[in-house]
Amino acid sequence: MKRWTPGGALKKSNGRAANQLLADLSRSDYRNVSPHLKSITLVFADVLTERNALVSHVYFPTSGLIALHTATIGRPSLAMVGSEGMVGASVAAGIATSEALIVVQGEGAAMRVHARRFRLLLKRSPTLQRQIHRHTVDLLRRASQTAVHLGRASSRPRECCTNF
Repeated sequence: MKRWTPGGALKKSNGRAANQLLADLSRSDYRNVSPHLKSITLVFADVLTERNALVSHVYFPTSGLIALHTATIGRPSLAMVGSEGMVGASVAAGIATSEALIVVQGEGAAMRVHARRFRLLLKRSPTLQRQIHRHTVDLLRRASQTAVHLGRASSRPRECCTNF
């Protein structure tokens, strides 16, 4: 269920964007992007995008956490995004639907922009393109580390269950 309410601050007290990805944009690119950002409140367990649904918005958390739940062979997978990044990088790649169920994991605030508008902004902003690419690479790196960790954990006996 979506309960959109006006959200948290667009900027920190130092005048920089409260989301790190946006804070790293050039001043001119941020000025071009910021009028299209709408501040919203992230409410725990709200579904932002259903799996295999059309991605309507791109989200830039300023606080709280957004979880991306994907189905993988044998077990579910989870990625978390906070104020360091964004949710909806697939839109930048021209992918209109979400492979993940996207849910608010930790209450907070975010800025969102309509997916169609985001694609237009991306075409006009080389620094936004670069930031999206960096964020995507970081997500892939973290997913790889998680997969390695889960692979190791699943091969060990469950100590929590054998210590009784």
